[in-house]
Amino acid sequence: VGGGDVAPLGGGVRVSRAVPVGLHASFSAAIVGRQNVGKSSLLNALLREERVLISDEPGTTRDAVDTLVRLGAESVRLIDTAGLRHRRKVHSAVDAYAMARSVDAIERCDVALVVLDATQGLAQDDQRIIDRVMRAGRGLVLLWNKWDVAPRERQRVMGQWRPGPSAAAAPVVVVSAKTGYQVRTVLPAAREVWRRMMAAAVGGTTLTSVIQSAWQAHPPPRVGRRLLRLREVQWLPGRPL
Repeated sequence: VGGGDVAPLGGGVRVSRAVPVGLHASFSAAIVGRQNVGKSSLLNALLREERVLISDEPGTTRDAVDTLVRLGAESVRLIDTAGLRHRRKVHSAVDAYAMARSVDAIERCDVALVVLDATQGLAQDDQRIIDRVMRAGRGLVLLWNKWDVAPRERQRVMGQWRPGPSAAAAPVVVVSAKTGYQVRTVLPAAREVWRRMMAAAVGGTTLTSVIQSAWQAHPPPRVGRRLLRLREVQWLPGRPL
């Protein structure tokens, strides 16, 4: 594939219409969430063009779709995914394949943009997705979509909502993919999360002291007759492998 043009989108975002083979992205962001929360609509709002099929019928997107965009001096690989759901709700081989591809997208992204439906509030499947992202060790941005049609009382509640302890550091952004409200803040928020991940935030001495305290409070089991001893802990910036 040749070079192609790169169209400006406003807010410092540019989309590559023809992505050169092997072009490296600074970081990747997967748009994930349960069915029909507006993931593909959000991608189209970010790109300002109809690149992904949109339908009111849940489950339209079956495979992960990658698109490369430029954000200032950096390139971002956006991954659109099918809706995630509980295993008991998967009834066909096609649904199982779509689920597997969505889970794979979480595993290979740097930051997950978890889309939530502001008209419905937080569902159990939403929390399962957030927990999956945290277990994978990926960066997290929480997006309350459909803000323009959410009732005022729900807006008030959602505006004050914060995630649980495991995701307490995740930024929460209210957006409307339909009207474009605050859509331009999504990728800068993802970039900030990625930059924090890449920074060595905790010094080796401090980190070793913290882990030693936890080690002493909850020592690991013996290996045969030998005690495991903690010598040193080092912070490695970036996402877990």
